[in-house]
Amino acid sequence: MKKTLIASAVAAAALSTSAFAMDPATELAEKLDSMPTIYGNVQIVATYADVKSKTVQGAPERGMSDYGMADNGSTLGFKHSHEVAPGLTAFAKIEFEYSATEKQDANQGGGGGLGETDEAYLGLKGDFGSVWVGTNDTIYETWVEDVTDHYEYFGVVGEAEANFGNKEDRTVEYVTPSMGGFQLGAAYQMNGQGDNQAATKTRDNLIVGAKYSLDALTLALVYGNNEADNTPGAKGAYGFSAAYEMDAFKVGFSYETQEDYWSTASLLGVYTMGANQFALSYAMGEEDGTGRKGEVSTITVQALHNMSDNFYVYTEAQIGESEKISGGDYEASGSQAVLGATYVF
Repeated sequence: MKKTLIASAVAAAALSTSAFAMDPATELAEKLDSMPTIYGNVQIVATYADVKSKTVQGAPERGMSDYGMADNGSTLGFKHSHEVAPGLTAFAKIEFEYSATEKQDANQGGGGGLGETDEAYLGLKGDFGSVWVGTNDTIYETWVEDVTDHYEYFGVVGEAEANFGNKEDRTVEYVTPSMGGFQLGAAYQMNGQGDNQAATKTRDNLIVGAKYSLDALTLALVYGNNEADNTPGAKGAYGFSAAYEMDAFKVGFSYETQEDYWSTASLLGVYTMGANQFALSYAMGEEDGTGRKGEVSTITVQALHNMSDNFYVYTEAQIGESEKISGGDYEASGSQAVLGATYVF
């Protein structure tokens, strides 16, 4: 009897060990799956600019040309996601900027390593869509501005982009899933009254938008109320974009307007041929306010070559002119060019 009981106990123990023990390879795989993804890039450009300007009517024109080397937005980031319930996934991301061309030494007056936060947020996604909170590119940027803001170094107009409806920090954002090609989105920036001198209303910012995609065509319309803009008399801004992709060709158009301030329009064409990419765009901006009738226009070109999945080089050039900015007699014209390289990991 005792031998039978002992044998049964040994067999049960052996069965328990074989059923519940995890082999080292499986255990290592699960640990790796729980680790965040580390990613980033190193971006460096050589720059050249030749600009002529005149600040007072009748004054002699001044010229300036210069060259240099600069970082072009190098970043280091971490991201992770996991399923918290069937059909429900939690995710988080944080991304820092740093300089690849300036020594970041705190003892020498530098930033001491990683610079400002570019993105940092957490959220949930499922059949209901995606919702996240923190600091992130909003639908104003991704659905409107990014359609023609294609270049590695240059902005298509630049003069007024930061003054439109895109506010990124302290933001709660929600985007629906695609419903027959339609998507809706909203972003709410929480500021409170803060240092608003009038103290009569909050400075919270609201962005709402809609996007529709049908085959190769995508259309989007986004509105930002600009309550967080400290510019006196700042009003809401509208952004519209249209993009069409067909095989190797892509055409994009974007239009942004803020009443009594600025309006811009941009048209972009991109052609991809194997590992090479070529782009051309024209953009114009116009001030629209009391005493402000300035104008800006730019033509930008790009040639980019992917040397591998992780490394590409490019050259970009832009010519442009501006006049009567903010109601003055200021005029400027010139050209710029860059030669850049990016390594992505």
